[in-house]
Amino acid sequence: MADDGSLGALCDRLGIELLAAHGNAVRDTTLSPPRDLDLAFRTRQGVRTDIVSIINAFIDATRYDGVDLMDIARR
Repeated sequence: MADDGSLGALCDRLGIELLAAHGNAVRDTTLSPPRDLDLAFRTRQGVRTDIVSIINAFIDATRYDGVDLMDIARR
């Protein structure tokens, strides 16, 4: 997704200005495969966050339902 620009386009469409993968998906998976895809995000100022729409968009884009999202701007 990152290589072909579709990740950037998805983030633009959702109003996401910062996206970071973390957790076991970005660690060495030699001993065990990742159990999920942990993503932290922050939307642009003034963008209303709809967490359900965002998670559904990432599930559709990745074709993987093990996506966990964390809104790092949420208090």
